[in-house]
Amino acid sequence: MRKILSVFLVPVFALLFSLNAKSESLTLGWAAWDPANALQELSKEFTAETGVEMNFEFVPWPNFAERMLNELNNQGKTFDLLIGDSQWIGQGAEYGHYVKLNDFFDANGISMDDFNPATVYAYSTWPKGSPNYYALPAMGDALAWAYRKDWFDRPELQAEFKSKHGYDLGVPKTWDELYDMCTFFQGREIDGQVRYGAAINTERGSEGITMGVTAAMYAWGMQYENPDNPYEMDGYFNSDASVEAVEFYRKNV
Repeated sequence: MRKILSVFLVPVFALLFSLNAKSESLTLGWAAWDPANALQELSKEFTAETGVEMNFEFVPWPNFAERMLNELNNQGKTFDLLIGDSQWIGQGAEYGHYVKLNDFFDANGISMDDFNPATVYAYSTWPKGSPNYYALPAMGDALAWAYRKDWFDRPELQAEFKSKHGYDLGVPKTWDELYDMCTFFQGREIDGQVRYGAAINTERGSEGITMGVTAAMYAWGMQYENPDNPYEMDGYFNSDASVEAVEFYRKNV
């Protein structure tokens, strides 16, 4: 297996072409989700320009870590490129699975200043915060919320909500306001259909549940670790604020 890691959709192909100029085909492994489908579409342009055929193996999220980490630990030869998960970067660097990319970045004019600093720290460096780069960040794991403006604009619902909560029905500015609005619409019949108050990103396997609940934990001031002593987690990740955030989030799901 070639020891390469790059996790940004467009530079992936620049990296592949630079390091595998004589290859007729390349195989990339990633999780099975919509960004992987988008990457597969982008690869068509890469193939048209270079003549290098791209093959993909997309693994369902619940099986992704086991499949890919087994491949790395066994020095498998299935993949030319792996888009790994951010928490693997230490293992990948320490055990020689991932190539340090600093020289490649310098040679190709890639500056880490062009990326969000938080994603560079969490998704690219090892040791964390050092100038040693083993990856490019693919995405910032941000959550976006959408709402039914046509419901919020109904005068009768606006009046009922304000009578109950004492403020106007509108785009929530706080988690408490979000909870008020979700519970206001939960089970309500609108246009002849019983509606839910909210649809929150979650799943039983993989990261679906954690990605949702940590959004609330961040808002409550959760920290993964002592900022002055990396990897000291006790009292930070499990702080009173974190517990309060989890209890609040549980009310919504």
